[in-house]
Amino acid sequence: MNARSLVVLCFVTFLVRGTIAALLPLGNDEVYYIMYARFPDFHYYDHPLLIGWAIKLSTWNFKFQHPFFYRLPAILLSIPTTVFVYKIASVIRKPKAGWVAACMFSASFYGSVIAGVFAMPDSIMVFFWTFSLLIATHIFISDKYRPEDKNELILWFGLVVGLAALAKIHAVFLWISFIGFAIFRKRELFKKWEFWVGLGVTSLAFLPILLWNFQNDWVHFNFYASRVGTQSGFHPDLLLRELLGELGYQGPIVFLFILIFGICRSHTIVKRNEKFFLIWMAVPLIFFIWALSLFRETLPHWSGPAYISLIVLSSITVVDILQVKKIWLWVWGSFSFMLIVLISGMMLIFYYPGTIGSKQNNSNYGSGDFTLDMYGWEKSGKQIAAYIESQHLKTLPIYSHQWFPAAHLDEYLSRKSGNVLFAVGSVEQIHQYKWINARRGGLPLSDSALFVVPTNYFRDPVQLYGDTFYSIQLLKKFPQYRGGRLTRFFNLYLMSQRKRHSF
Repeated sequence: MNARSLVVLCFVTFLVRGTIAALLPLGNDEVYYIMYARFPDFHYYDHPLLIGWAIKLSTWNFKFQHPFFYRLPAILLSIPTTVFVYKIASVIRKPKAGWVAACMFSASFYGSVIAGVFAMPDSIMVFFWTFSLLIATHIFISDKYRPEDKNELILWFGLVVGLAALAKIHAVFLWISFIGFAIFRKRELFKKWEFWVGLGVTSLAFLPILLWNFQNDWVHFNFYASRVGTQSGFHPDLLLRELLGELGYQGPIVFLFILIFGICRSHTIVKRNEKFFLIWMAVPLIFFIWALSLFRETLPHWSGPAYISLIVLSSITVVDILQVKKIWLWVWGSFSFMLIVLISGMMLIFYYPGTIGSKQNNSNYGSGDFTLDMYGWEKSGKQIAAYIESQHLKTLPIYSHQWFPAAHLDEYLSRKSGNVLFAVGSVEQIHQYKWINARRGGLPLSDSALFVVPTNYFRDPVQLYGDTFYSIQLLKKFPQYRGGRLTRFFNLYLMSQRKRHSF
């Protein structure tokens, strides 16, 4: 369990992640964030700038257009992220604890796949989150640095948290955790100028966020305000769903590992100050998401980074109370479960015959089948593009009604057919496409347009655009199959005879 073992772990997980990234088609969120990179800005409707610029860099400004290169930032950053987790536990206890923490982090679905494979803001944010956590560990726990050096580390903490916030804004919970722990354990920090300058450095990261929102009616903050509001009433069932989601995203074995050794057993082993620190670095974000889930639908990966310090806490506990053989059972059990889930998931996506979604009628065939977000888009995109070319329709714009499936159609259809795609709807429906539309010259006033919609996300174009076009006719239904059975249809409509009034 030395440095060589850590290198082997990073190398093996890099190969596994790279293989998954190369084989697995892109999901809804990923193709959407790729559009960030195609139309770079200093902020976006949903998230800050880093994910878009990272994809633009990893593809060498789209010279390499393949899922592997889109996902390369996540794959590469997962290596130093794993090292940071190792170092945090090693600083607090010993390298053996660091090794266990690195393994359990790599065995969690969130740490290894969501933040380690997919082209998501989490991959960048978790890198800076763990870096910030390591810096905070040296400030509060480690004896390695002199007091004046620790003061300087506060400045670095502010810088790294600021960079994390440029990936996902909820990284500001790192400061909430930092301040909360300092109130109870190190109040003298508030008297040091480095603390206030560190806060100021983080605040600088919000300048592009604030400037973009100032120019765009604060739409980003209005979007998140609608997500954290409480208009929808009190729903304890949503909290239960959030908890089950967090269990699934960490993996049941990793979650049980945290529950047993991080929550139930750590009080007898871990020093009070160390446990208090690691819990403080987790609970503000977790409790906020739990409280929010009582009123709004939440996503379990939102609280994902907070579990990193709980994995560390569990790891420094387990090395003191279990023998090596039993520790290995936890590690191998976690890895085995994750690999089984990954292999099963990929088999389901590629080979499940037909659809696990609705089969009641052709209009919404495949609805509810989450596997179709990652299946068949490239093949169907080529079929539809070939038909558009054969019918001499390449000059017409393509309309889509929502940011998904618009981004998938952008990636797999319009790039092949040559048609320019526009998402047409409210900003709540089309998100960043409001600005992408403008970058593409604005919604065209052509007499005709195409509308493409898969039946698993079906919307009636007459209801959507009947006030804009007199004639809306179905040109062709493209069936899609998996394992020899029907999964869904792609409907291609021709909308013509534009009315005088438009959008």
